[in-house]
Amino acid sequence: MKDWVLSRRGAFTCHGAFEMTAFDRAWDIVKMPHTLPAGTRLYHGIDRATFEPTRDKLSDFRGLRYPAWWSDSEDVARYFSERYDGTDPAIMVMDLDEDIELPTFDELREMADEYGIIWDEGPEEMAEATHLMAEPGWHIPNNYAEGSDTMFVRPPSGRYLGWLDEMEDEP
Repeated sequence: MKDWVLSRRGAFTCHGAFEMTAFDRAWDIVKMPHTLPAGTRLYHGIDRATFEPTRDKLSDFRGLRYPAWWSDSEDVARYFSERYDGTDPAIMVMDLDEDIELPTFDELREMADEYGIIWDEGPEEMAEATHLMAEPGWHIPNNYAEGSDTMFVRPPSGRYLGWLDEMEDEP
């Protein structure tokens, strides 16, 4: 029997026949349920020219089509805002109003099997399957070198802060 111990510094040690690799540790993180705490700042890269807000100041995100992918990294959002040769790449910014628990990929795959839903077709199909299972989305910490990947099937409870390029620098 192997006993895994997580040290205060976040390192795993194994008291048994083998040691956990970096991949094993990363995969365990991806499989863990993840809670995004209230106050988490998220960024969404978009072509501002295609965004059609329904209210002044975009306070409720109704102009953003869902599913939508967000990140805790400006760099990840910037990459996606520029990825599709948009005419006006921009980054939306929001802070979450409440904690949101998001399932892991493994949990979603198991639930899809139970519902008879095909899971591994592509991001849009996986987002639709997530919606059909009444889950708010998913979160993959460190999916990119610069930050996370979070998909919401519908707008989360959040406060829209504006376009990153129009925000004043915070103290």
